[in-house]
Amino acid sequence: MAVRSGVSQEFVVAFAAIVSLAGVAAQPLSANAQVGHSRQTVTGMRPAPGAVAPPNAPTSSAAATNRPGNAEQAPGSGSKSARDRMADSQYAKLPELPAPAHLDYTNDLQTCSIHGGLAGGLVCKALLPKGELALIWDYPSRAAITGFRVYSLGLSGSSLIYTQANGPGATMYVVDPPPSGGYGGACYAVTAFVGGRESAMSNPFCGNQARPVMLLNLTPTLRSSGRTNITKEAPRAFNASVPMVGFNYATWKPTLAQDDSYTNTLLRLGLLFDVSALKSKTIISARLRMEVKRTWTAGFDYQDLGLPGAPLPTSHSTSCTAKVFLAGDRWPENDDWIEEGPPVALDGAMEGPDIMIDVTRAARTWATGIRNDGIVLEGAEENATAFTEKGCVTEYFPESISLEVLYD
Repeated sequence: MAVRSGVSQEFVVAFAAIVSLAGVAAQPLSANAQVGHSRQTVTGMRPAPGAVAPPNAPTSSAAATNRPGNAEQAPGSGSKSARDRMADSQYAKLPELPAPAHLDYTNDLQTCSIHGGLAGGLVCKALLPKGELALIWDYPSRAAITGFRVYSLGLSGSSLIYTQANGPGATMYVVDPPPSGGYGGACYAVTAFVGGRESAMSNPFCGNQARPVMLLNLTPTLRSSGRTNITKEAPRAFNASVPMVGFNYATWKPTLAQDDSYTNTLLRLGLLFDVSALKSKTIISARLRMEVKRTWTAGFDYQDLGLPGAPLPTSHSTSCTAKVFLAGDRWPENDDWIEEGPPVALDGAMEGPDIMIDVTRAARTWATGIRNDGIVLEGAEENATAFTEKGCVTEYFPESISLEVLYD
């Protein structure tokens, strides 16, 4: 049987096809497809169905020239090469990426966290009080995409202002810094992308549709309210201009058990803020801020304060405020024990020295127009007849106490 030398014609054809495909795979993306983090004018963007196209946006036929793998065509250069036609054919077989939907804004920190995770919540917490704009949108959580691109829309076209490559779950962006003319005249849209493919634009969102966040800082009228219960004596009420919160239980145990006694001190702090500016506003958050001056966890006696030999504080950072209530009476109009109303925060004692307590519930109550009698701060417990040695009393710097409210 005769043996033929050389290679067959079929092998030559197959090898040529492989080389041609390898050349396509190695072909770099065109300049229009290589979009980075820098601001640039983008052409070839297709608006989502029903969305408003950016001014001067190219038609869908023009967008085809920006597909990955296409060689840039010089004007009048004629028809595409076989390799470019093959790349177009492969691109056409890939499913079209869905466009981001429901582009909107938020002033709510929890919504920021839902769309942007922990990092998004922290970004909003830092930037929303400065009046900056947080954009949010929806996208399928399991979509196989690299991330999103945020564009500003203008008369001259669309400009890329941010690229997020953290996958489909991070659907939030705070426009920072604000545009030079403010958010009122700015409009935005978002696309999804993976590799060289990019979706149509989302619906546009314009800054004049948003209400900026406002920050209000308030200082209080304050008064401490104390009560001491001594065995076989009626409770004694007293007032104090020093802001103090907590409790202290002390006992005296002489030789004869029948002579045992106790001295239990309870301290509450009333705070009243002028919240008239919040009426009918939407309260985003309200934070009570204080700084610890000194704390006693043992040996406290209010009547010994300032006297020689008085017990020294055990801490300058522990805060004994464990509960916050709406005030239950009109305490600014009297000078005795401050009563408590509905609870606002029951977070327990915390470490400072800088303390922050969420009192959003109280601020939202006042915003509805309900009478404002302030709030009352209490320690972890108040057992006027306890027979034990236990305590936690904190004095705060008066000038450090403030209410920080975010609203729109």
